[in-house]
Amino acid sequence: MGNRQTCIKSCHGYKSSCFVYRRYPLLSDNDIAKNIIITMDKYHGQAAGIFSGDECLAGKMPSQGTELCAVVEYMYSLEVLLSIFGDTFYGDRLEKIAYNALPAFVSPDMWTHQYDQQANQVICCETGDINDTDNRIYTNNSPRANSFGLEPQYTCCTANMHQGWPKFASHLWMRTHDSGFAAAVLAPSLIEEKIGNTTIKIELKTDYPFCEELNFIISIDKTIEFPLMIRIPKWAKEPTVEIKGKKTHVESNSFYSIKRSWSDTTKIKVNLPMSVNIERRYNNSITISRGPLVYSLKIGEEWKKIPPVKEKKNQKVANDYLDSEVYPTTAWNYALDINEKNPTDSITFDIKKLGNVPFSPKGAPIELKVKGRRVPNWKIIKSAAAAPPKSPVHSNESLEELTLIPYGCTNLRVTEFPVLERG
Repeated sequence: MGNRQTCIKSCHGYKSSCFVYRRYPLLSDNDIAKNIIITMDKYHGQAAGIFSGDECLAGKMPSQGTELCAVVEYMYSLEVLLSIFGDTFYGDRLEKIAYNALPAFVSPDMWTHQYDQQANQVICCETGDINDTDNRIYTNNSPRANSFGLEPQYTCCTANMHQGWPKFASHLWMRTHDSGFAAAVLAPSLIEEKIGNTTIKIELKTDYPFCEELNFIISIDKTIEFPLMIRIPKWAKEPTVEIKGKKTHVESNSFYSIKRSWSDTTKIKVNLPMSVNIERRYNNSITISRGPLVYSLKIGEEWKKIPPVKEKKNQKVANDYLDSEVYPTTAWNYALDINEKNPTDSITFDIKKLGNVPFSPKGAPIELKVKGRRVPNWKIIKSAAAAPPKSPVHSNESLEELTLIPYGCTNLRVTEFPVLERG
């Protein structure tokens, strides 16, 4: 498991059972694929739905890295698994990665990206060369692996990153076996297709994943009957579907099927209530999520250009093309004061208007407010946050109000927090 293709091969391997299924159909093939993912989560899973892979599988510690190539390959495997097995499990995981891990890899201006990403990423800087094993947290990668640039560490991610969003968009809608349409992955979208000579246009207007409401508009040029299926995520609490004023409560973790004669324009409103979820993770730390989004501490940033690893003789690199280090300008080492049984008692949400660059610290359309205290002995080691102190922890520092934003909106972040002892 030690070569630099370990994480990439793992992502490709996820979809192997579905190809076997296409040739020799056995329902157990779906179980095999799901069990592979569940096992990886158990030993190497990270908060944003991915697994550690800084060239090698590296356990669950939240400062270990994950390669960008692995993330976009993982997404594609999930897209294939979803299209063949039709299991909502894969759609839920795909959205979690697409709306958290993928945008967090790229700077808000889409000009630079990282090679390695960390769930607890409090600094992105270089402290030594690739041979200096005492000064890097990664298994193989150099300390520069989480810097932002055009080709940080290796060139593979510079090429592979571009498949993430296009393949995601191409798998939002799928055709069903009975000549219908399935909203397999939820995102603002518009499709225009034909059944025979009939033109069908379906538009999904929504601010999802930042909101709970989805509005489908189905426009038909002549009356025709076909099924429309909508994926209802597992995390949705008491979801509803409303057509012409009639509201129906539907099951979570399912594809809800609407089979009817369609004509003219039909509007469907889907509501997916999002509740706060607290998950225990490394060293008994916690991660907070709501719907498909994971939340991380908002940390102040200072970006600094750094010279290239190698410069050709007599050739200078333009400043815009240089890699960047990112340093924290605000404290990050907090333990949360939270009521896990009733998290809404200690968490409030501030929802803002969706802007042009929602996946950015400044443009984050949702802010979560929670209380916490600094933990002074939780420090940076090897240019990375040390492992979260094992919870519960004690702190005599002042209680502060902290701001958390969606993981995909961050460049620096803490996602797995120690928890303060209560009472």
